[in-house]
Amino acid sequence: MPCQASGMIRGGVQAFLLAAAIAGCGGNSPTATPDGSTPQITDVSGWYQVTSDMAGPCGATTTDPIPVQYIWMERLQNTFYFNVCSGPTEAECTGTLFYDFITPIENGLSAEGGTASYGAACVLNWERTQLTLIGDQLMAHSLRYSVTDNRAQTLCTLEYAAMLTSPCTYQIDITATALAAASSGR
Repeated sequence: MPCQASGMIRGGVQAFLLAAAIAGCGGNSPTATPDGSTPQITDVSGWYQVTSDMAGPCGATTTDPIPVQYIWMERLQNTFYFNVCSGPTEAECTGTLFYDFITPIENGLSAEGGTASYGAACVLNWERTQLTLIGDQLMAHSLRYSVTDNRAQTLCTLEYAAMLTSPCTYQIDITATALAAASSGR
């Protein structure tokens, strides 16, 4: 099953479109818990108000200058979409921020995906995001990895992008509190 790609929009100002990953990109099979069992899908759907939005170079994040104010976690079957919004209605949402969350982890879900581009140089990008829900607190932790080098075209693929674990180039940490179900905006 291929990885999902989502348009990434930060506050409606800066947009990045990441290409769909092919089979072998990882992240589509459930992650086992420490006791070896497969975690249940945590339903993170609903509306959240952001209480903290930090972004920047890995290990040196600061308050995001274009803060996300609300999050609408949309569920379609067992896929969850992280929609960023300026208010608590669907009409105020500007797009998704991360790849689609499809892999269950303990207390949440994970998402990953990236791009590979070959031209004057090879450019590999990969993003891994964990989304956890503890009580009414939703926490997103995302790390992006990027490499530009002169490797051979056969080594400049999504499979190689998926293997990136360094250098970590960008980090996003968002914490949000669940809103009452009455704010659905539908």
